[in-house]
Amino acid sequence: MKRLLEGIKVLDLTRLLPGPFCTMILADLGAEVIKVEMPNQGDLTRYIPPYVKGMGSVFFSINRNKKSMTLDLKKSEGRKILHQLVEQVDVVVESFRPESARRLGLSYDQLRQINPSLIHISITGFGQESPYRDRPGHDLNYLGYAGLLFLNPRSVPLLQIADVGGGSLWGAIGILAALWKRSRDPQKKGMYIDLSLVDGAFSWWSSISGVLHWLNEGFQDLEFPLAGENHWYRNYETKDGKYITFACLEPWFWEKFCLSVEKHEWLDKQHVDGEERKKMHEEMEKLFRTKTRDEWVEMLAEFTCVGPVLALEEAVNDSHVQSRGLVDQLGEGGDHLRIIRIPLLIKDVVDERDSLPPELGEHTEEILRQLGYEIEQIQNLKKKGII
Repeated sequence: MKRLLEGIKVLDLTRLLPGPFCTMILADLGAEVIKVEMPNQGDLTRYIPPYVKGMGSVFFSINRNKKSMTLDLKKSEGRKILHQLVEQVDVVVESFRPESARRLGLSYDQLRQINPSLIHISITGFGQESPYRDRPGHDLNYLGYAGLLFLNPRSVPLLQIADVGGGSLWGAIGILAALWKRSRDPQKKGMYIDLSLVDGAFSWWSSISGVLHWLNEGFQDLEFPLAGENHWYRNYETKDGKYITFACLEPWFWEKFCLSVEKHEWLDKQHVDGEERKKMHEEMEKLFRTKTRDEWVEMLAEFTCVGPVLALEEAVNDSHVQSRGLVDQLGEGGDHLRIIRIPLLIKDVVDERDSLPPELGEHTEEILRQLGYEIEQIQNLKKKGII
């Protein structure tokens, strides 16, 4: 954990992946994140196997450094307590469907009456204004809407790209930008961020320069140079049945490769089409099957764009990941568990030990006491099922 956001308080009303991953980033940067969950239920990811220390592994992975409070927001007393919390926090992150938030009294228009400085972000599939705003969905659906599956429509990505890349990261960026803007505003006005997971995923098309121009020029016939069709940018199987990545875009890297494997006749064969390109594919496939993956990496990786296709276990133990401190542990001694840290190495900022993800409602009493509730009041709330 880094104390860069120390003093910032975040109310996390989300569940599953996009919102909690977003607030994990803020928590890892030092914000105080209070995760509000339903009593006797909690975030669904708590119960999705496989399990780590009795928690669903997804929940365990993305809810470190947070506090958990149980609160039934369908009951007026629960909403009253939440409104008291809203008075004290800087940010509310929620993922309700548009009308659900309003019915619960948790829309931005309602909450800013309580705290005019509030930064409120809604993370939903389609946003607040889309004609699809009330449609349910998950990551795979959003990738389909964003047009990111069309090259291989039968594929299902291993990772949740729209949830994390389109939601969590854009959400954290938006919150940090809003906090900066508010810090420079004499009136400390809050603001509302309407984030759609489809929008976030769709924005990735910007990485392909001129994509909208090509759309008008016959997009379906367009060849994507970095989609594995070219022999100079694809993966190749090696002698041991493993694979290497080969990405020699620049002519000087292609030249170094050709010279190193003593294929001078390939020097002018980087950009070829048709049968010539097919022949290059075949010849390079034959070449790379003559050595093992690690032999090729040792031979080429220091001066041209070649690398190994690592299994996850190999990646975790790779010297790069280890040297960067990307894998850390929660807990001490023999009870520690490995986690993947946020990839920010910031100089002159002290890293502190991360805390374990909270048990359901672990901090409810602590938070209520900070709000001024007495023990008898807290016990009464428990009896009513409010907490």
